[in-house]
Amino acid sequence: MEILALLEALRADYLREFEAAYYQQIEVYEQVFPEIAFEISEEGPYKRLYVVDLMGRNGDENSVIEVGTSRAAYGGEVSLQYKGLTIEFGNVSWDSLRFILRPAPEELVGFETWFDKWIDLEGTRHVDGQIMGDVIHSSRLENGLVEVDFGSAPTKSAVELFDIFDLNNVKKVFVLSSRE
Repeated sequence: MEILALLEALRADYLREFEAAYYQQIEVYEQVFPEIAFEISEEGPYKRLYVVDLMGRNGDENSVIEVGTSRAAYGGEVSLQYKGLTIEFGNVSWDSLRFILRPAPEELVGFETWFDKWIDLEGTRHVDGQIMGDVIHSSRLENGLVEVDFGSAPTKSAVELFDIFDLNNVKKVFVLSSRE
């Protein structure tokens, strides 16, 4: 299986569950808002930005709703080549990818620009009438480790991240679930 096919399968499985959760929640709440970005006070998420899956509102009461993926949304257990990278996938889902980079670059050049593009706080990719906005939901960056909840972002976002790894002379990437 090539990398694009694996990424597309992971994304499709997650989006099916996201859309089902959305329609389930519109039966519970007066209003449901998908993919709402927040700046949070706690350390962890890159730039302290986090996009919640859904926010439900009944009257003045708001509730944050995170889509919990089932085992059906997971895939992987494969080793692939992409450009100068060897990528080993464990059992992962689109909304919880942990990338362990070897060798670990001191600074991941290009990551900030990638993040700003795909978190899309300006909503440049959102299309009226569509549930999802083609955005990542969060990321975490540490030395040699990147975690991403790709949310509704297209597979192109993951490919661009692999390109950044390649440009930073990473040779091997282990992709695991960021869920404990």
